[in-house]
Amino acid sequence: MNNLFRIGCVVFAIMSLVLSPAKAQDSRDPEKISIGIGVEFFPSVLAGDLASRFQQAGFANFIIPIQLGPNIFIQPEFGVYEYTQDQTLPDSVKEHSSQSIVRTGFGVFYSNEPDKSFEWYFGGRLGILSSESHTSHDPVTVSHTEFSHQWGALYTGAAFGVEYFFSPHFSIGGEFQLNHIGYGAPIIDGIPWTPNDSTHSVWSTNASVSARFYF
Repeated sequence: MNNLFRIGCVVFAIMSLVLSPAKAQDSRDPEKISIGIGVEFFPSVLAGDLASRFQQAGFANFIIPIQLGPNIFIQPEFGVYEYTQDQTLPDSVKEHSSQSIVRTGFGVFYSNEPDKSFEWYFGGRLGILSSESHTSHDPVTVSHTEFSHQWGALYTGAAFGVEYFFSPHFSIGGEFQLNHIGYGAPIIDGIPWTPNDSTHSVWSTNASVSARFYF
């Protein structure tokens, strides 16, 4: 009996040593690739000139979260904004205005999952913003003519985020960001002047909330 007890104690000690590291490891399969879809919403927008060109209120991103093993998290993003307005001015002049914004980019992050319901991550984002506005009058008047503005901007940033899983397939999350957006003079059609040189550089802290569904 004593020998059996000793053997049992040795087996228990060996099993404890083997299983303890496994429990400390990330709960996800190192070889597993998880792909999902989601939406990212920005509760506030940048103030001033930049907001009217690239950051309209209520403008959200569609996202594709991709988890590569336990620690690599990639997230492409895409957003679109379209606005049109038609109105009749004095002297029966009809005015048509439109604006479109397209946002495309991706983020690459290091992620960690302390348990199956919680994840945190940090990394960087890179993307392109394009914006175009157009105004026309019918009939064309002397003081108002048809013109359009086009802007292009590059945005980069660092981000730290957390994600809470209600199930293996659905989560909500929040993210804190430090972003930089830089852009130059617009391309202008229909009016006889264009700025010779114009550069804009904006640094800002931003926050976002997201909902993700994993397949």
